[in-house]
Amino acid sequence: MNLKIFKTTCKSTEKIFVIILSISLFLLLFSTIFTTTPIPVTIVTYTILVFTLYLLFYIAYIDFKTMEIDNWVSLSLLLFLLAINLLLHFFLAPEVGLVVSEKFSYIPYHNFYTALVLGLPFFLTVLISKEKALGSGDIRIALISGFLIGSNNIRTWLYITVFCALTYGLILGYKKKKFKGLKIPFAPFMILGTVVSLLMDIYF
Repeated sequence: MNLKIFKTTCKSTEKIFVIILSISLFLLLFSTIFTTTPIPVTIVTYTILVFTLYLLFYIAYIDFKTMEIDNWVSLSLLLFLLAINLLLHFFLAPEVGLVVSEKFSYIPYHNFYTALVLGLPFFLTVLISKEKALGSGDIRIALISGFLIGSNNIRTWLYITVFCALTYGLILGYKKKKFKGLKIPFAPFMILGTVVSLLMDIYF
């Protein structure tokens, strides 16, 4: 992990993401009040969620700063989520999964499906464009998003990701006075879509 990069000046967009992280963590911890899941399971579940969110926001911050996705962190997180889903699949009912709260269940069956649905288009885009449109790191983030949000949130994730990335691109292009050849980091907006989708699932 490149921790030295946190010593650099934090721009307004990055500050917004830090605020979103703080709000997200608070909302996650606040939601434990309403859970009916046994306390030990709740503690483990929310610890994993907080740990995952920290890593995702680290990846987003690095992408903002360098236009690159940390290979080791993103790959480690992908394998970690894959392992969790496999364990839940074999030790719990695959179509029931882990009950996180009264409104949200983490279902491996749905997660595997969503990871494939999100990951395949990104893989094809990278393959066809030869990494000029998207990078291989974006495939990993799409798979990670799929393992986290489940099939019910695909549309929400797409709306948030595309709308926020487009808005950011328009603002950046306006500031730089050019749109042709403009490059923007895409991982932060996929991660934002993931976080918002998770919070909407837990609360709504």
